[in-house]
Amino acid sequence: MQQFLPHGTKVAIPSGDNPAIPYLEHVDVIDQQLLSLDMATELFKLYKEQIAPHFPAIVVPPEATASEIRRTKPTLFLAILAASSGRSHPDLRRALQKETMKAYADRIMIKSEKSLELVQALLLTSIYYYPPDVYEELSFYIIIHMAASMALDLGLGRKPNSNYKALQIRGPIPSTVNFAHPLGKNFDVTESFNELSTKEKELPPGIHGGPGLPLIVNGPRPPQWPRPKNPFPDPTTIESRRTFLACFWACSNVAVALRRPNMLKFTSFMRESVEILETSPQAAPSDKEFCQWIRLQLIADELAVTFEFDDPSSNLSIEEPRMQLAVRGYARRLQEWRQTVDPALITKSLELNYNLLTIYAHEIALHVDHNIEDFRPPFVERLVREPMLKRDTPIAPYHLDSISACVGASQRLVDTFCTYSTEDLSCIPIIMYVRCGYACMILIKVSATAATPGNELGKVIDKDELRVEEYVSRALTLLAHSAKGDRNRTAAKFAMILIMLRSWYLRHLADLETRERQQDDDTPMLSAGTPSTPPESQKAEAPPTPLHLLAEQATYQQPLQQQYAADMGVYGYPPTDVDAMGFVEFQAGDVGLGFGGVGGEVFADDSFWGMMGPGVGWPGVGEGWGGY
Repeated sequence: MQQFLPHGTKVAIPSGDNPAIPYLEHVDVIDQQLLSLDMATELFKLYKEQIAPHFPAIVVPPEATASEIRRTKPTLFLAILAASSGRSHPDLRRALQKETMKAYADRIMIKSEKSLELVQALLLTSIYYYPPDVYEELSFYIIIHMAASMALDLGLGRKPNSNYKALQIRGPIPSTVNFAHPLGKNFDVTESFNELSTKEKELPPGIHGGPGLPLIVNGPRPPQWPRPKNPFPDPTTIESRRTFLACFWACSNVAVALRRPNMLKFTSFMRESVEILETSPQAAPSDKEFCQWIRLQLIADELAVTFEFDDPSSNLSIEEPRMQLAVRGYARRLQEWRQTVDPALITKSLELNYNLLTIYAHEIALHVDHNIEDFRPPFVERLVREPMLKRDTPIAPYHLDSISACVGASQRLVDTFCTYSTEDLSCIPIIMYVRCGYACMILIKVSATAATPGNELGKVIDKDELRVEEYVSRALTLLAHSAKGDRNRTAAKFAMILIMLRSWYLRHLADLETRERQQDDDTPMLSAGTPSTPPESQKAEAPPTPLHLLAEQATYQQPLQQQYAADMGVYGYPPTDVDAMGFVEFQAGDVGLGFGGVGGEVFADDSFWGMMGPGVGWPGVGEGWGGY
């Protein structure tokens, strides 16, 4: 065990009849016996071989071993274990996530440490984010920008200046170093350190020494020193360049998704880093693919600025000629990227990202009065009920082309997502789940508008041809299979998110049918957006159980307008909350989605699969298991 202890670690061994179990200042999860070294080695191997290839931002050298990374980069090693453990050990994932956050708090907030290792660990934690049970505990945005700000403090974002070498600390620290005291006297570090050691030995018995509790030190005690090595890495190395580019990708990606300003702009040094990673013989084999992620994200970053995604107060419209030119320009850039990139570099995840950017490039066609807030998490039911085109408004050809491009890209995105296996879903970054939900939302938005009476879009696009229910059900099937048995917490949450989106959509269609029948019967039609008031007896009904709610939504056995009201709480349904990454979900405690809490048993109950309908189930229950 001592081979993993950093030099200078203090180990106190109790005297007397107490067992000689060392108490360490630096204790990792293996020392705590949360998992064995053999299990940690297997999880480390899983990350290198199956998880990292989906998004090669944090690369572990092929020759690196678990013991080596544990010794040299303990916090990164802990983050790797946390990201890898969710596939087969959900309870262990929760414990490791807690230990990872403790390590960040200790090293960053308490000890004010800054290192390339911590930047990499923070990025890894944000990429494979562990969604909490409570919305207020979301911290992925903070974690991403902690990594970016630390990288800037370390100087990773610029070339070293002429004084860089002078700042390097080379070789071991001498045992005695004389400094000029501010008062003009010589100050001996060793002598002062020895005085502190004498005082330390006079402390009461405890972990740091005292009578009857001898202090054991690995070699001669060095003088107090802020850092035995220079904390500022060389920003021109392959590892440093890759890490800083990952910071840009993470900051830009979350800014575009949440419609916020990007805190880390693309620079000429980043452009140089992309070229070096693509051409350097020292680069990792996956760096060429990672550079394509950066090139696509640069397009996303620029189009977000052009279409002012971060400014809801602006008033952009696709009817403006400059916006039409911008749409065509970004669509052409994406097509050029697709035609010029090496097909061997395009993975499922990269293809999914390309389709997402295609939606972003044409999304302005779906906006009404620049309502970008409706297209950012958390999604609300208003997004489905409010059509994106006003009644009897003609649609220009360029407008229809952009809407069709959004629909086609959304369908391709869901198709790509559904090619993942259930094992893959335990290895992909959480942002892939978010993009699948976003694509389903776009399809639902367009279909709901086409189904609205008097809307011109319905005259050129048949909602049945969009096959919204098919695409949403396919994605839900895959997520539900992956979530069965509490095997994938993230998949379980996003399965419930898709159930919510589909329920809003089906309820909206049912309301439209009801209004159409009322018109045919010459009865007054309720104004749009004004829900009918249910009887008092229905208001007093007890909230349904999770399985009952899922059964009502999935089987369609009763008219949907009788199952739901325009407001989620009218019929006694549990209140909604916002899930990880900002989607709407049922509030924890009523129909919770976390493992170990209320709601996790939904996916473990076989009756759930029987009620989900054809194509959703395990072998012998549904018809669609063969593809998964």
